[in-house]
Amino acid sequence: MTNRVDEELNRILANMDTGDALPGDQGQGPILFVDMHIYDLQSDQGATATTPAIEGTLESSEQAATPPDAQGTTSPPPAVQKAPGRRLSPLMLVLMGATLMAAIALAVVSLVPLLTAPVTVTIIPQTATMTTTTTATLVTTGKADPARHEIPARLLPTLTLAQEQTTKTTGTGYQPAQAAHGYVTFYNAMPAVQIIAAGTLLTGADGIQIVTDAEAVIPAGALSTNGAVTVAAHAVQVGPSGNIAPRDLYGPCCREDVFVQNQQAFRGGQDAYSYPMVTGEDINRAVSSLKTSLLQSVQAALAAQVQSGETLLTPVCTPTVSSDHSPGQEATAVTVTVTESCQGIAYTTRALMALLTEQNSREALAHLGTGYTLSNTIQVQQVQRLPTKQQGSITLHITASGLWSYQFNQEQLDTLSRQIAGKRSQQATRLLLHTAGIHQIVLRNAGATLPTDPALIHLMVLYGSSAQGIEDS
Repeated sequence: MTNRVDEELNRILANMDTGDALPGDQGQGPILFVDMHIYDLQSDQGATATTPAIEGTLESSEQAATPPDAQGTTSPPPAVQKAPGRRLSPLMLVLMGATLMAAIALAVVSLVPLLTAPVTVTIIPQTATMTTTTTATLVTTGKADPARHEIPARLLPTLTLAQEQTTKTTGTGYQPAQAAHGYVTFYNAMPAVQIIAAGTLLTGADGIQIVTDAEAVIPAGALSTNGAVTVAAHAVQVGPSGNIAPRDLYGPCCREDVFVQNQQAFRGGQDAYSYPMVTGEDINRAVSSLKTSLLQSVQAALAAQVQSGETLLTPVCTPTVSSDHSPGQEATAVTVTVTESCQGIAYTTRALMALLTEQNSREALAHLGTGYTLSNTIQVQQVQRLPTKQQGSITLHITASGLWSYQFNQEQLDTLSRQIAGKRSQQATRLLLHTAGIHQIVLRNAGATLPTDPALIHLMVLYGSSAQGIEDS
């Protein structure tokens, strides 16, 4: 029985790929194997299930009709007999396994590219800052010659502004005690000249002592009049006590026929005291504040006169300063007035930037070589006026800088993608960092190894401020 089943199974397998009838099946037409089931029935299922069987389901693509019987009815198709079967041979198992592995491999090859995420490589190129120092002449009359570093410019009307500021004084003065001062008059009744030496001590009615400051030469007197002379004198005691009243000195003194009196009160006698005082710093502080405020006002007024495409040069102003108190004077506050007379000038911005860009480009080519491009506009750092004797022109000393970055074209990026495809991430990083023009790289979505397909490696180059942000982070 087993030999017959083996023969039948071999016959079926040998003709599975053909549409011809099997030998011995004449007149039955083509057979289509849709499904096949092989059962290995265990002995504990009963005596009828001890023999392996092969169960198959056969269908024709054209639903084969069963011929009607004599009464014209169609008989049901005969039941398919379960053919006795056997276990698959090792060769069949190997063939089926190989087919399954090939299908799995084909699926993997088809799905891996879809499941592999692209890798982004951000390149920060090499940069260099080039600083240019040059001179330019602003020409306000006639035509400017760029070859001679001349820039067209326009003089603005002279502007005069004034402001004042009152500020508290910060100084402290000290006045020592002062002696009172005044005048005394000597009278001479003798018909001859008399002399009173300087420093003669005189005592008033209230006991205050007065000393003469100069020699008194008294003319001779006549019968009806006395000779008289007035000289300066001061009180011996310092302070307000020396402020004697008029005629405190009155009566004979010094020698015969000589009289003395003070016709007016002595003044100026006072005790020592401190007082608020104006300092030079008080005035300078007010001047500095006023100049800053005036400069802002002047620039705003001159900027309103600047036309489109022009840049205002810092104006040259001539200041005039005055104050109601001088340094050292006693005062609690000082009022300072500053007047600025300013001359403005506006130059053509494009002409100056063209000159600076040309100069900076030459220096970049000389120091960096080819492959670098200016990443931003030239930045003017300092503009300083130089003395000039030529009427109608102003010479400037200018310092400017430009940021230059190495440029990559698409062909270079495609070449880099191919070079690092399939390499380990560390190896690709080293390769890129040793490539001319690359300063830093950032890998995103990269595993231990980069994709072998260059199309899955996206190279992106960041220039200028964007690259600066990546470096800072």
